[in-house]
Amino acid sequence: MLDDIKKIHAVDKSNMLAVISSLPSQIDRTKSLVSRLDLPKQNPSSVIVSGMGGSSVGGELIRDWLSDKMHIPIMANRTSGLPRFAGPDTLAIMVSYSGNTHETLACTEHALRRGCRIVGVTSGGRLEKLCRSRDFPCILLPPGMPPRGAIGYLFSSIAYLLQETALVRVEEDMREARGFLEEIQHGWTANVEAKNNEAKKIAKLLEKRTPIIYGHTFYNAVARRWKTQINENAKTLAWNSEIPEMTHNEIEGWARDSRGKKFAAIFLRDRHENNVTRNQVKVAVEMLGKKAKTHEVWAQGTTILSRMLHNMYLGDYVSFYLAVLKGVDPMPVHAIQEVKKKVYSA
Repeated sequence: MLDDIKKIHAVDKSNMLAVISSLPSQIDRTKSLVSRLDLPKQNPSSVIVSGMGGSSVGGELIRDWLSDKMHIPIMANRTSGLPRFAGPDTLAIMVSYSGNTHETLACTEHALRRGCRIVGVTSGGRLEKLCRSRDFPCILLPPGMPPRGAIGYLFSSIAYLLQETALVRVEEDMREARGFLEEIQHGWTANVEAKNNEAKKIAKLLEKRTPIIYGHTFYNAVARRWKTQINENAKTLAWNSEIPEMTHNEIEGWARDSRGKKFAAIFLRDRHENNVTRNQVKVAVEMLGKKAKTHEVWAQGTTILSRMLHNMYLGDYVSFYLAVLKGVDPMPVHAIQEVKKKVYSA
């Protein structure tokens, strides 16, 4: 099935594969979108990146990547409000690809009342109108994509925004990562047979099992991205968790619950892990392997960012091939739209 190009395209009616493959070019285009804005150099005491769903992942990736590079805290916020500490010294980055996300708009109104320094990241909608009416900077992204498919624009916009406001330098790492992703994606494309295609192999492993994705340190947001991509693209239940936290609780469930055999545990690995993390993962793999299928995904790349994006991008392709195996068009998200209609039109 996964080596039959015609069958792949027959399932992928909305051409999600093209959206996934566009990640490197999205990163390449984003710097010019940000540099067009007149962004004053700022000296905030904190940064909060607010977003939901596909629009939230960029902020979480930025947090995991840049927390150790910045001298102020950076928080990824997935709620309809801001924490009490948010105020005039807070840079509040509001991310909604559609521009109409209820929770993000509520956050923006909250930030207004708190006097935060607001910047919008969107392709239009009410968020763009609000920013323009208040004369807030707004990074305007190309429209017409599913939010989860615009991750290159969303992530890169935040990174370059932080650079333009003199909080951190990202240019060199971004340039290197973009070229690296362009190179490695060729091994995961549809015309590469399953026996030589890591993404197809992992999708086959997950075909009849429920995935749990384990991250650590700067792979926690990547693990969440795997989970949400499998949820939305393959219409499949999946969860993400963290090392070392899981060794303090859920390892008991793995050890005693016979239902573990229905799951597949994916561990996102890094050859530069510290010794404690390496040993924790090793023990977890050994224990889980007694009940469930396990698989370790080893990041490639010379920088932390490249390795993060390598593992994230592989997960995007895995979710696509899993959708193909299940015979579902990965693009539509009918259940999500139904929830929004029932909740927000009431």
